[in-house]
Amino acid sequence: MPLTVNNTNVKNVLLATIENIDKTAKVDAGDLDAIKIAIDFEEKGTKFYKELRDASTNTQEKAFFNLLSMIEYEHFMSLRDTEEYLTSPDTCLSRRNIIPWMAGNVR
Repeated sequence: MPLTVNNTNVKNVLLATIENIDKTAKVDAGDLDAIKIAIDFEEKGTKFYKELRDASTNTQEKAFFNLLSMIEYEHFMSLRDTEEYLTSPDTCLSRRNIIPWMAGNVR
């Protein structure tokens, strides 16, 4: 069943976007360095909040620090995905089955 929003088929919009990605766009070392710094920062944040969670004896504090560590981990994974996309966009998209899914080829 196609997803339509305001008379627009979302699948068609996303397929057009993927087809029009500039695969020749240059990524400079500064972009990748910034992503790597952010990855390191988020990884340290994840570890920091896990340590606070584990050190806490209060159930609510444990839950709060666990939530914060999960948020930091999501940031970390998003940045890792960005790094992979910048260094190898075709591999990144196909590995995640984004292209086959958009084309309706996923079972």
